[in-house]
Amino acid sequence: MTLADTLADLSTAEIVSALGVGPRRRRFVSIVARIPSARLGRSLARFDARVGEAGIARAAAETLERFGARIEVEGSLSPDASAALVVTNHPGAYDALATMAALGRDDLSFVAADRAFLRALPNVREHLVFADEGSARVRAAAVRRALSLLRSGGVVVQYGAGEIEPDARFDEGSCLAEWSDGTGLLAARASAMGARVIPVFVSGVHSARAKRLPFVRWAERRGTTTIAPLVQATLPGFRDVVVRVRIGAPIERAVLEAAPSHAARAALVREAVAALGLDRDRDRKRSLGTSPGEISAR
Repeated sequence: MTLADTLADLSTAEIVSALGVGPRRRRFVSIVARIPSARLGRSLARFDARVGEAGIARAAAETLERFGARIEVEGSLSPDASAALVVTNHPGAYDALATMAALGRDDLSFVAADRAFLRALPNVREHLVFADEGSARVRAAAVRRALSLLRSGGVVVQYGAGEIEPDARFDEGSCLAEWSDGTGLLAARASAMGARVIPVFVSGVHSARAKRLPFVRWAERRGTTTIAPLVQATLPGFRDVVVRVRIGAPIERAVLEAAPSHAARAALVREAVAALGLDRDRDRKRSLGTSPGEISAR
């Protein structure tokens, strides 16, 4: 079995499980889900191969281009080899690819949930630090691994919420979920060893056309957020995605040290990320009436 086939099988199984359909509908849903899952499997197998050939930053940029997504970047990560803990929101869809491309560093690792889908990607897997919400031992090992990567001068990306959050370009409410104290812990230890702690905010990762589809809206009402990204990545007609990545200034070490607890430090980092997303109303207006071709990447 090829990597593309394995990924297609895993994607199909995840969709069926997420929709929670009964036994009578399971086979039908599996057949329907297999079509876009097969296309996604081929795309991600190609992405994984390019990670090994050209590095993760270039591979991510190429994959976004193939998906028809454009990316705008505000701010930048210093091109030198200094260590950085990047803490960001997590709207899903293309946010990981956009973050990889925007940061431009190949010594980049993500703290990620331990999923069979991710473990199946041999080259991408080398850039992942797996964490398990249900296991204190695994979480502690993930922190040690992340700090080791920072100590060697690398970049570690952590999702503050550890779960999918709303895309600010499409959501009028709060776009950040509650963040765990673990974010404050990692930020404190990273800063203490001299690594920069950098807030990043990502928005516009979804296709407005895909989000309007009746079956996508039905799935999202059931709590399934993976259908729209699958549609826009695998079917024609959804190349209207313009992702914006805002890279903020490093949070001062003294500010983090002055916070009385890890919870307070997590709140400080969360506020810094939220501040980068304050102009989301402009993003929302743009998404309603602007085509990707009218915006040039920076």
